[in-house]
Amino acid sequence: MKKIIILITLVFSIFIFSQEFKLTEDNFKVSDDTSKNYIVLSFPGVNKQTLFDKTKNYITSNYPYLDKEKLKETVNDQLLFEVVSQTSRTVFINKRGSNVWSVVNYFEINFKDDKIMIKPTFVNLTNADKTSTTLLGSFFNSRGIVRLENAANFVEAFTNSFVNNIKNEVSSNKTNDW
Repeated sequence: MKKIIILITLVFSIFIFSQEFKLTEDNFKVSDDTSKNYIVLSFPGVNKQTLFDKTKNYITSNYPYLDKEKLKETVNDQLLFEVVSQTSRTVFINKRGSNVWSVVNYFEINFKDDKIMIKPTFVNLTNADKTSTTLLGSFFNSRGIVRLENAANFVEAFTNSFVNNIKNEVSSNKTNDW
């Protein structure tokens, strides 16, 4: 009964307190509070080591190219890594060349008992044929208005999906026991 109440509380809090990132001229900001460039996910009753292990397991199983040099860690405290989106999207940025792009983000994830802090940083969009990149400054005009709306939406969708996947992985009761 206690597990059911905790699960219902957790699911309810995820939907009520869901936070999303928005891409701005200053990189990612929380859409509800633009003074913050990170979100904190709450997992009541889950210790720091379990949060770290589940998050690291998700990252290494879904992004196998992250070897020990690309995935920097402070055991049970912090993960630092750069991720390339697994999907690409056609976004018209150049008039010449391929316009199929992948998102490259850098993530800093910190752990405490009951909490995970996630801080993404947009690095660039990388062209599918790896010949060009688009940096953050190209997304906005001189007045700070988004010029490349489809590209910004793609970057935000990837980043928010990544955070939600971590949230779902940590919330799940999957074990390695078979």
